[in-house]
Amino acid sequence: MSESGCSIRPRMSERPDLLVRHAPHGRRSTDTRPPEETMTFPLSRLRWLVLAATSVVSSAAWAQSGAWCADQRGGGSNCSFNSLAQCQATISGVGGLCRPRPGAAPVATGRGPAARREAAGQTQKSRRITVRERRRMMKEEMEARIRQQKAARAAAAARRTPPSRAGSGPAASVGAAPAAAAVNVTTVDVSAVPALDRDDIRKVQLALREKGFDPGASSGTLTERTRAALRGFQERFGLKASGEIDNQTLLALGQPELAGR
Repeated sequence: MSESGCSIRPRMSERPDLLVRHAPHGRRSTDTRPPEETMTFPLSRLRWLVLAATSVVSSAAWAQSGAWCADQRGGGSNCSFNSLAQCQATISGVGGLCRPRPGAAPVATGRGPAARREAAGQTQKSRRITVRERRRMMKEEMEARIRQQKAARAAAAARRTPPSRAGSGPAASVGAAPAAAAVNVTTVDVSAVPALDRDDIRKVQLALREKGFDPGASSGTLTERTRAALRGFQERFGLKASGEIDNQTLLALGQPELAGR
């Protein structure tokens, strides 16, 4: 305001589009834009600046976390991750797929399906070893089963053969036969077949049963079963396996009184 009391309006620049404003501390500011646009300039650009800064920070953080993930358990020097969640899942062991970097082979990490298949499966070499071991085990089991069957058959045969009584077993018969033959050697033809009646044949059948040979029923008849028992007895003691009741068989059975008839 002048001394005369009149107000003085600010002078505009010669250019109508130039707006001159008084800045603080006596500085002058020149701007070609309207006042309202000049006032909103910092606010309109601030949002984009904040977003850009956030993106840069996130990219830097993700690059740092990706490098850190690659060095952790489940990662590796040849691996990178598609997302932070995938990285965390891979490192925690829950499951994840390590995305290979350029020039690197695909690597499965964590406990995902690929890792479970790899853990459950075996390499070709280990499978060959497994097949070889399985064949060896099957062969051993078969051999053990054959041995058990042989032992069972031997035990069954032993059970079918009744135990010999003292003084009447094969050893006693072997010892008694030469003595009886020595007594009657001058009077008995050991190869002759004496004439025996039903009672004599019954005695022979009883003697065979005592020695552990089954002649069948003690009927006093020389049946085919009795002949089979005689042949078994004669083979056991080295006699002629004729199936006949000759004097040598009678002496071996301990029946010298029947010999020479």
